[in-house]
Amino acid sequence: MGRPSERAPEEGGAELARVQRAARGDRAAFADLVRIHRARVQRVALRLVGSPEDAEDIAQETFVRAWHGLKGLGDERRFGSWLLAISVHLCRDHLRARGRRAEESAARLLETYASEPTTTQSRGFEPMSPEPGPGARATESELRARVELAIAALPPKLRIPFVLRAIEGESYSSVARITKARPATVRTWMVQARRALRRSLGPLIDTEDTHGKG
Repeated sequence: MGRPSERAPEEGGAELARVQRAARGDRAAFADLVRIHRARVQRVALRLVGSPEDAEDIAQETFVRAWHGLKGLGDERRFGSWLLAISVHLCRDHLRARGRRAEESAARLLETYASEPTTTQSRGFEPMSPEPGPGARATESELRARVELAIAALPPKLRIPFVLRAIEGESYSSVARITKARPATVRTWMVQARRALRRSLGPLIDTEDTHGKG
């Protein structure tokens, strides 16, 4: 599946029409947008706050705020990134309010991901496939847990841009808008995040950025 910016034109046009209708008060169009984007918003929130329950609450609040703020969106073509910006803001507030340590978030993530199919696979961040054999399934599960632990252990300043860029495939300019930072700063954060992950995981994963310079 391609990055959000790589949708087929007709799909992007259909979404733009939904956003425009929703901005005029069409609740059915907004319900369609929620259905399309909810899984991604909740997935990102989970990686940032580490609790499935809190991630669900944050996703719900994200769409409540989006509904009330649609008229001020501006560029309606950036609806998906705008949603992520709302969610990231809520996640930051949540982490500050709870004083949650990275280790606590990591422990919750391990419970969530250890027994589920990996969602870390994206261009530029792919766990190395284990050799086939009787222990392959267990090895994959262990690798998923180690990868998620390493991501969750990153400080929020690095974890947020890493998740948005390396896992969700947002462009540097999009991550910069979401985090309210300069693209050059985002690039610096990404270098630091990859360096930290290499220290944690060694040769287990490839964290090179192959998304391009967008």
